Amino acid sequence: MRRTINFKPRALKFKKTFENTGSTFSGLYAAEKWLRENGFGSGSLDYPNPYIAITKEEYNLPYKIHNFDMADISMIAGVIYSTDYREGNVEVWLYDEYKEP
Repeated sequence: MRRTINFKPRALKFKKTFENTGSTFSGLYAAEKWLRENGFGSGSLDYPNPYIAITKEEYNLPYKIHNFDMADISMIAGVIYSTDYREGNVEVWLYDEYKEP
């Protein structure tokens, strides 16, 4: 049985949108690529949860948010968010100030 947590993202200080280019999951793939290129790691899609956790550097938390405990939640650097990962746009939300290189 799935454990349900009441996950609510913190206030964001950086947001970047990745457009879907017409192929399945293209927005998500673009967001994950950008994160890797900028020193972040990410978990995996946890349907129906609209969030995917992000960490600084290598990802070292449970891959799905439904497996998080409160200590895990406090360690995330941000989230990937979308209401339609398959065909929609995807947003990266970071909790700390971030300037693109």
